[in-house]
Amino acid sequence: MTVIFWEEPIEIGPRETAYLQVREAQDAPNVRIVVPHLPQGMPDEAREAALMRLLDAHVASVRGALIAWYYTPMMLSFSRHLETNVAVYDAMDELSKFKFAPAQLLELERELLSCADIVFTGGSSLYEAKKD
Repeated sequence: MTVIFWEEPIEIGPRETAYLQVREAQDAPNVRIVVPHLPQGMPDEAREAALMRLLDAHVASVRGALIAWYYTPMMLSFSRHLETNVAVYDAMDELSKFKFAPAQLLELERELLSCADIVFTGGSSLYEAKKD
């Protein structure tokens, strides 16, 4: 079983090539922490395509059960096609209330809540807000 914890992309120079930084979580060899590095200024469509390409290449190396651990619904736009054994949504904050929250966040969150096998929330009030 492998758990992939995919973090938000880090911007690199506009002429650099996209790549993944992958490391094992400390004391958890079956948990991979993956950080995409993407060229600065990529158009949204190219960015999504690059993220999907990087994700697919990484998932191809996984043997056994695959667990997708989401801490943001924004990842769903380029990962919904994956065949995972378990999908976890780690909803520790009300991301839609953050300044500069993407417009599509709520729609993606509804989709993620409907397909997640397990949802963790950052407290009982957030649980109440998400459960319906």
